[in-house]
Amino acid sequence: PPCHTALFAPRCSTCSEPIAPGESFIALDSLKIHPKCFACTACGTPLGGTTPFVTVDPPAPHHAGRYCEDDYRNLFLPKCVACAEPLTAHLLTPWRERLCPPCHNSLSASPPCAACTRPTRLAAAAAATPARPPPHAPGIALPE
Repeated sequence: PPCHTALFAPRCSTCSEPIAPGESFIALDSLKIHPKCFACTACGTPLGGTTPFVTVDPPAPHHAGRYCEDDYRNLFLPKCVACAEPLTAHLLTPWRERLCPPCHNSLSASPPCAACTRPTRLAAAAAATPARPPPHAPGIALPE
């Protein structure tokens, strides 16, 4: 009966609606989720099947959720100081700034800035970028 389902059926952890007997659901750890609710927190792209995803859990509750790979990279990974692309691999400059390998290679041939000795293009990028904390949620381990 509908009232029994409404009162006693397990609830979807995303939408809080009941999961009716015989209805399919996705089990993720201790969560039960309707297939239509299993989507990227940022863009709404359906996840599961062959779509890779990353789950972000507390201690970052303001960012908790499931993210497609593209949104995870754009929202949580640190950015190259020269091109602002998310870093999946990076090299550190002598000034401890993170660079993607293509920017590192192109900057190594750049002449040094007279004021700070950084490669000219990197000095210009650093001057144009306001100081800010890294754009990732606290508590998420990032590659060094």
